[in-house]
Amino acid sequence: MEHKMTDMKKKNCEANVFDMYLRSHETFIKFFLFVIGLSVFWNSVWGDFVFDDAEAIVNNDDVQGTAPFWKLFYNDFWGSLINQNYSHKSYRPLTVITFRWNWVSCGKSAFSFHLVNIILHAVCSSLTYNVILVLLRGHSPSTAFCTALLFTVHPIHCESVAGIVGRADLLAAFLGFISILVYKHATHSSNSLRRMCTLTGISALLCVGAMLCKEQGITILGILSVYDFFVVNKLSLSLTNLLFNPRITLAISKPHRARPLWIRQGLLVSVGVLALYLRWCIMGSAPPTFKPIDNPASFHDQFLMRVLNYNYIYAINIWLLLCPEWLCNDWSMGSVPLIQSWADYRVGFVLLFWIALIGLLVRVVLSLFDQQSKRDLLIALSLIIIPFLPASNLLFRVGFVIAERNLYIPSLGFCLLIVLGVMRALHSFAKHSHNLFTGFIFVVFILSVRTVNRNEDWINEVRLYESAIRVSPLNAKMHFNLGRQAAEQNLQPLAVAYYREAIRLNPTYAQAMNNLANLLRLDQPREAEVLFKKAVRNEPELSSAWNNLGILLNSQKRFEEAERCYAEAVRVGRLRKKKADYLYNLGNMFLDMGDRTKALNTWINVTLLDPLHVKSWHNIIIMFDSLGNFSTSVIMAERALRVLPREATLHADLAYSLVQVKRFNEAEAHYKAAILLKPNTAVFHANFGVFYQLTKEYDKAERQYLKALALDPSYKKVHENYASLKQTMNKLNKRQQGGKRSSS
Repeated sequence: MEHKMTDMKKKNCEANVFDMYLRSHETFIKFFLFVIGLSVFWNSVWGDFVFDDAEAIVNNDDVQGTAPFWKLFYNDFWGSLINQNYSHKSYRPLTVITFRWNWVSCGKSAFSFHLVNIILHAVCSSLTYNVILVLLRGHSPSTAFCTALLFTVHPIHCESVAGIVGRADLLAAFLGFISILVYKHATHSSNSLRRMCTLTGISALLCVGAMLCKEQGITILGILSVYDFFVVNKLSLSLTNLLFNPRITLAISKPHRARPLWIRQGLLVSVGVLALYLRWCIMGSAPPTFKPIDNPASFHDQFLMRVLNYNYIYAINIWLLLCPEWLCNDWSMGSVPLIQSWADYRVGFVLLFWIALIGLLVRVVLSLFDQQSKRDLLIALSLIIIPFLPASNLLFRVGFVIAERNLYIPSLGFCLLIVLGVMRALHSFAKHSHNLFTGFIFVVFILSVRTVNRNEDWINEVRLYESAIRVSPLNAKMHFNLGRQAAEQNLQPLAVAYYREAIRLNPTYAQAMNNLANLLRLDQPREAEVLFKKAVRNEPELSSAWNNLGILLNSQKRFEEAERCYAEAVRVGRLRKKKADYLYNLGNMFLDMGDRTKALNTWINVTLLDPLHVKSWHNIIIMFDSLGNFSTSVIMAERALRVLPREATLHADLAYSLVQVKRFNEAEAHYKAAILLKPNTAVFHANFGVFYQLTKEYDKAERQYLKALALDPSYKKVHENYASLKQTMNKLNKRQQGGKRSSS
């Protein structure tokens, strides 16, 4: 017994020394965590734009700066109007602003986007040490450090850090962590009501800012309330007191502490309710609409089966935190088959999940642990559960099955829970404390290696989707994405194989049918038509399928059917740019039919819908030229250049029209502008050569023809014009020589 007590004292002494070291070297500890956070994710900096990055960044006008700055406050995260039915209702303007800053300062450089993400994660990792120290009331720096270290290297964060759109989670966590640190000072300012209210208000507003980065951010308000009630004011966690002791209410037992508490809580609730109400108004007072394919469990007919499947998904999330080996960027479309019967073996995993959760809750309220240990456990559970609520399907239906990036903040609670268990084991098994500590360090090392390896999967889309298929071979969406990648690389047989597999796994996959039909359109038009029609039957709102079906029918001279398809594409199209493209194709069809007037009017409508639609402006100018109406052609070209001043094609079009109306000096200026913008375009040099030949500046014409031929040696028309020019120049030389002989 004495030997055991000696071991305990020795171990407690070592722990106290370590805690003292951490307290005296806090700056170094935070810098150390920052460096570790940078190190384990550094290899992700070489990654490309992958997966959701294309829609949220590369194809988002709000990010590229082509749309006015104020407009991003009316749009969702993906650049669509947030009050429209088709919007996902993801309102994250602060995150979009950081994307826009990245784009404006560094252009289309994925490196700069990744670098910001890595730095944000490193900062969050550094902050977690103070955050846990605050939430544990500062009693165990070693617990805070081990939790922060585990959080820093956890592989579950790869999607948030290596995936650029995960910045929303990083920013929400950053502002949320700052909010907790500010709130600590608010709880210590009870004597100064103004200071307390100011700090509480700042903390609440930081939570609102976190919400404007990612919806999950508002849940930090719940963490603040738990912290205030149970840590700062030490509300008893004894079930007996909670149920049977009426004086447990702080307002009765400790009035001098209760009043500041209720003021703080009132401020938190008021700001939270107001923020949620304003957000509800911004999103059009309507929830997002999702399809069964997005979240099959939430569409199950039986209530109990829905609940069972939800709980199975919760269990998977916990398993991913506990054993982050099978990580996947997308868990939709068959990745997690629904539980359809109580006899399914997976029900056992749900039971294990609830046994573990209930066991932890019982420990909080019924165990003989000291109150501090109970509070630590409550904080850990709160950090896991409260930030996860928006993704739980309990408050509202979500548009995903599992999203690893939603575990960024909850993972902090999970890491704290693990460390609390390790610390308790260190107390219980004093003799093996060094072995336990070594085991913990080994786990941190293994997780770091897994993180570095997982980052490699996010380097490009092909590697990412291939890794997803290894984890979830039933995921039709990943086969579809690999097919799209193969098609972009002109690997048509491979793309066809992936698309066919996606359709086999999901026979109603309209987008896969649309893409496969596009590949088969030239060689197998009959099958392509069948696939297009299946696609629009399964998903009538898929405007691209209607448009592509119209193109196919137009190529077969089935103009009436094609016109109906184009009209349907325009009707169901969500984006103005897409609608403009569909109208442009309709104009081309009218031209094929020989109806120039309809074609011209349609293209003019396109420019009204999308003033930046270059092809329509070009066709309008060419059409007026072909009709011999060169003055109108000049007017339209000048109008186009007012909105697209750096479009080389339009400068060349205007130059040609100006030549026809004998405005040669202006024409020459616009030819030069076109070549300055695109110096390696052979046709511009060829047309400029014709211009100089027309104005009898033969030496300049020769130089332009030679430049055109250097860029495109097979340019037949330039060869003919150059030969004609040489003949003209030879004749001119002969005349000049003959004139010299006569004069002599």
